[in-house]
This record gives sequence, structure tokens and C-alpha cells, in this order.
Amino acid sequence: MSATDACSELSSSSGDSGSSSVDAPLDDCMLVPGADLELVHELLASGAADAIVAERAAKALARKDRHRDNMIRYRRKKKATLSEMKYIEEALATRLQRLVTNHAVQSPSYSQLALATAAVAPRSAMDNFVGAVAEREQLQHENHALQQKLEVYHKLGEFLHEECENERENQLAVARAEKRRRGHLSGAGGVHGRWVNFLEGEDLFYYVPFTESECQEVASTTLRKVFASQAANLSGAFSASTHVVNFFGWASSLRFEWDEALQMTMIRFSFTKTFNNSTHSLDKLVGAHWKLAQSPEVNKGIYSVPVKTQTLQTFGDNISVVISNPPTPDQSAKFRMISIYARNKYRNPQARGCDIVTVTSVLPKHLEQPETALCHENKHKAAKPLVYAHGGYYHTIFMKGEGERDIGVEYGGRVTGINEETGRFLMVEIGSSLVRMESRLSPLRVIQSSDD
Repeated sequence: MSATDACSELSSSSGDSGSSSVDAPLDDCMLVPGADLELVHELLASGAADAIVAERAAKALARKDRHRDNMIRYRRKKKATLSEMKYIEEALATRLQRLVTNHAVQSPSYSQLALATAAVAPRSAMDNFVGAVAEREQLQHENHALQQKLEVYHKLGEFLHEECENERENQLAVARAEKRRRGHLSGAGGVHGRWVNFLEGEDLFYYVPFTESECQEVASTTLRKVFASQAANLSGAFSASTHVVNFFGWASSLRFEWDEALQMTMIRFSFTKTFNNSTHSLDKLVGAHWKLAQSPEVNKGIYSVPVKTQTLQTFGDNISVVISNPPTPDQSAKFRMISIYARNKYRNPQARGCDIVTVTSVLPKHLEQPETALCHENKHKAAKPLVYAHGGYYHTIFMKGEGERDIGVEYGGRVTGINEETGRFLMVEIGSSLVRMESRLSPLRVIQSSDD
């Protein structure tokens, strides 16, 4: 073996052990050129290099043996752990089965079954468990059948309730017609009313006031219609023919339908939105909406064209009669609408308490009785026909949402619609007005306090 080879072998061996006393001289002979080779010759002559190599081989073999022993102990420990876990799992399963069996045995239904079959043959714990499960399945089937019967009874009750309401409305209509006929035949000096100047440049019109009971009756009828419409929406009766879109956060729906009583096309619509973290209470929001909805200044600015409103009558704080000139897509006719505004507490089909503001369009009384219609002495033939919109209604529902400060708002109704163009115009007009009304209600500064 040459000196260079001996240095290489001894250097590699010393790098593995890291503790030999000859590491430094051997490293020096590899790293320092011209090192004294006498030490190397002495090591080779004395046999120390072979001893170092043999020592490193023995240490490597010892490490290999230790690794093998450690792996054997690990596998044994793993096998023992898995066996212990399997035993615990079987014990827990047995305990669970015992608890279920005891629970089934202690039930009243099983006691009756056990008394009936005890004389025939003894039952094991598994038989008891199977019997309890089978009996529970039978009870579930019976419960499902009873629920179906209950749904049928509920539908029958709703049908009877609707029929009773329709019959009551028919009776009220007959009674009102009879009352008007008797009043006309009695000749009590005609209809008592007053002349009203609504728009500048137009003739006065004769207004026959409504009584408070008549307004309350109209509001009650509208509430029943709103309830029926919401119930139909929940049942999915209108889903097939309803168009649903989103308008600046308001979920809107539109549907055309034919009214047999009025013999005209009606538009049923709704806009819904939930206001999260509202800064106003529910009562304050309803009160502000009630004031703004009848404000002449507000109605001039929230529609595409100025809409004039004028309050004709007021009954307390929750009923009023207002006349307005609603906007139309074309100018072929002049529309007027006499509306009864009412504010009430309301419970929707989901049995949730709400606050509701209804606006119901009605015919003037002098048009209900053509023979008693009065005209101003200076009236002249208008270039455009005057049409009174009637038979429709609007409603605004306020209710608390799921959150503590969440408030849900629904604005909808059913109004006269000539064609689809009118319906689209109406939806855009109402959606724009809701966005403008929302901007007036959202900032706290525009909502006056109760002291104002």
C-alpha cells in the first residue's frame, strides 16, 4: 500500500468515527502539501491503519445490528397496540349492543309484546333488539300516513275558509248595492260632497267622501288578498308563470293574469329585500315610510315624472284617502287614482308578525252611481280621456329578520296592466322609486323623531 492510499483510507475512516487520536496528522497529510511522511510510514509499519479500518467496520456492523433490533421491537409493539385497540373496539361494540337491548326491553311497547310471547318461547337479547327496530319502523310508517291525512285536512280547511271569505265579500257587495239603491230612491237631497281642485288648469271635480267604516272594510279586504297572494307564492302556484329578476338588491317578480270580475289584465308583482344591521327600529322605519309615502314633495321626486298627491280625508293616524296622477308609459289618457291608505298589524302565512301599509285604489262614489254624478259648471271637454284606475292594491310589509337588527321589506301588489309594455314600465318605475325611497330612509338624518 502506498503512502497516498493509506492517507486516503485513514482520512475516510477518521471522518466516520470523529474520535480517533490519529485524525489530525492524517488530515494534515491530506490537506497540507509537503507534509512529513515519516508518521505515515510509522503507522503502516506498526499496523495501526489496519486496526483503524477494522474498528470502523465493527462499529458499522454494530449499528446495523442495533437498527435491526429496534425495528423488531417496533413491529412487535405495533402489533400489540393494534391487538389491544381491536380488543377495546370489540368491548365497546358489545357494551353498546347491551345498552340498546336494555333500552328496547324497558320500552312500554316491548313490555306488551314480551308478555304476549313469553309463554311461547324465551327471547334472546338480539331478538329483543330486532323486535324493537321492527316496531319502530312500523310506527314511523303510521306516523307518515297520519301526517298525509293531516295535510289533506289542512287543505280542506283552507278551501272552506276561502269559500267563506268569498261568500262574505259577495254578501257585502250585495248589501252595499242595496244601500246605494235605497239611498238613491229615498231622494234625500242627492250626494253630499265638495268640489276639489286637484291640478292647476283643470276643472274642479266633485268628491263624495268615504266613511271610516268603508275605509276599514276596504283595508280588511286588501289584507285578505295579500294573505292569499303570499300563501299562493309559498305553495308555488305562481312559480311557473312568474318572471324573477334582481334590481339593485331588490328581488323582483312579475306575473300577468286575467281578472274575470274586472274583465281586464292584471299585473301581480313583488319586490323583496333584507336590510342588515339597520340603524332604525322597526316602528320608526314604518312611521317614516307612512309619512313619506303620502308626502307631496317626496312623490314629486321619486318617480320618472312628477306625481302630484293630495290628501282628501284622514281618519286618525292609520287611515287616509289620497288622490294622485300615476305615471303612464304613453300619454294617450290622463290617469287618476283615489287610494285608501291603511296601516295595520299583520300576520303572514308563516305566522310571523309584521307591520303592513296597504294602498287600495277605489272608484270615486260619483262614478259608482252614474245617475248622481255631479260636474262643475265650467267644465269643458278634455282633449284626453280621464281614467280612474281601480281594482288594484299595493302593500309594503316590514318584519324583523333573523338577525337582531335585520329588517325584511316586501313591496308588492296587484294592479291594472294593459299589456307587457305597461308591465315592464311599471316594474322599472317601481324599482327606481324604491331605490330613491331607500336612499331617503337609510340615512338617520332624514327620519324625523316622534317629537317632530
